[in-house]
Amino acid sequence: MLINYLVKKVKSSLINELSLLAKLPDLEVELAKLESKIITTEKQLKVIEQSQQQFTGHYEIWREKRVTAIIEHYGPLWFKDKKILEVGCGYADIGIAFTTLGAVVTCSDARQEHLDVVNERYPFIKTVLADINIEWPFDDEYDLIIHMGVLYHLENIAFSLEKTLQAGTQVILETEVSDSSSGDFVLQVEENSNGYDQSITGLGSRPSIKHLENYFNKYSMQHERLETSSCNSTFHQYNWKQTGSDEWRHGLRAMWFISKKSQ
Repeated sequence: MLINYLVKKVKSSLINELSLLAKLPDLEVELAKLESKIITTEKQLKVIEQSQQQFTGHYEIWREKRVTAIIEHYGPLWFKDKKILEVGCGYADIGIAFTTLGAVVTCSDARQEHLDVVNERYPFIKTVLADINIEWPFDDEYDLIIHMGVLYHLENIAFSLEKTLQAGTQVILETEVSDSSSGDFVLQVEENSNGYDQSITGLGSRPSIKHLENYFNKYSMQHERLETSSCNSTFHQYNWKQTGSDEWRHGLRAMWFISKKSQ
């Protein structure tokens, strides 16, 4: 494997350093430093290898389509100097796109191993470890909160929705939903908490579109739902027709551009 090859190369280089250190009076101290360097290098290489295996495949084209839709909605010049929070960031592959347009982005995830990859790839991005089922350790206001692909992996969507809608002047909410016409419908779904892209608690939620829009109205937020096929990718569909079946299946998606109403 690539990781083993790279570790061997690094160790070989460090062994050469050892031969040079043999003549030093503080050999024991220098050996300890080298051992620490080997351990650190192995950890960094494992992070790199892991990041090459996750959030790839179907994620890549789908991610590109959603980022394109967001930029087209606001216009590329809008993002300069904007303060943005991305929750459920994974490896920050979405958030990083807006730093290239001049935004100041904070990325958050409930899994430290995801943030380790972000810190390794993008050390200039601020990261925050947070389970947004139960905690909101962020600033009071953001120009934009990106809340994409995470709501349906939450057990407690009410807490996350309320905090997001209070703190974001603009919000992008994207999630998997149920096919229900009821404003009270939220289906609880068991998930594998060990899955890298699944619920951290092992329980997710699939609310109806109306249930979420009731929240937007409660907080006096204007909202526009994407109903075209522009972000459709493999099994992810945004222009599906509601039947009111009170059922859920993979790929039923909804995405909104949400903003505070002008006073």
